[in-house]
Amino acid sequence: PKAREELALGLKELGMMEFPKVTLEYSSNELHQKIAQVVQEQWKKGLGIDVDIQKHEHKILLDRLVHRSYDLATVWWFAQYKDPMSILERFMYKKNGKNYPDWENPSYVRLLEKSAYMTSVEKRSKMLAQAESILLDEMPLTPLYHWKTSFMMKEHITIKDLDPQGAFDYCRITFDSTKP
Repeated sequence: PKAREELALGLKELGMMEFPKVTLEYSSNELHQKIAQVVQEQWKKGLGIDVDIQKHEHKILLDRLVHRSYDLATVWWFAQYKDPMSILERFMYKKNGKNYPDWENPSYVRLLEKSAYMTSVEKRSKMLAQAESILLDEMPLTPLYHWKTSFMMKEHITIKDLDPQGAFDYCRITFDSTKP
């Protein structure tokens, strides 16, 4: 009920009688299809909104995203390197081809630009957290889930470093033959 009330309030503020017809576009893999179907079902059930869903080959979906030719779309990405900027920089400027929502905020840009010159790790972290807060407040995108990687290993095995995606390089694995 609360979500429907908030939706009605938002529509009223925008001078709209009903939510416009929208299409959720997704990549042609099975997981994205399931996510699109769940979103479609939950929006109908929870908000009374009809959402069409449309599957595309991945290259076609990317082209539509780059050209901002979509209503809603599911995409996934992961950190390329172990730093918040790996994700945050994507939304720094509208002209970034991977800034699919075409969002930009001057305060966000200033914080990210300023963070590049911070020598204090603590101050930089706070500045990036402020930028993230702006991104989350304006919400040009909606995170639906986060991937997790799980694995088990015996006590005699040590992995020096995992990459940001949770994968590991077999060259960084050591074996302690003194442990069982």
